[in-house]
Amino acid sequence: MTDYTKAKSAAGFTLIEVVVALAILSWVLGSTLYVVQQYADERLKLRQGFFRYPDLLEPFAGALSRRSGLGADHRSQHQANQRRRQAKRAVMALGNEN
Repeated sequence: MTDYTKAKSAAGFTLIEVVVALAILSWVLGSTLYVVQQYADERLKLRQGFFRYPDLLEPFAGALSRRSGLGADHRSQHQANQRRRQAKRAVMALGNEN
């Protein structure tokens, strides 16, 4: 009878061990979800800020055009096309695809 009780008590986990393991797992998953949510919120704020102030990139547009070798008339057309693309991207990022 002694051998049977030793074998029975050695098999499996106790309820306390399972509860502690589940508590640790839920804490890790909760922390991970919190960090992912913070990252997504920060990314959304940066994206909205970027499209809210497109003229922040305007000082660099001339340098980019000079590097590409475009003339003055082509530069203004290129900048106008670039603004249209930025506006279209802003509308798509906000979810108002009309």
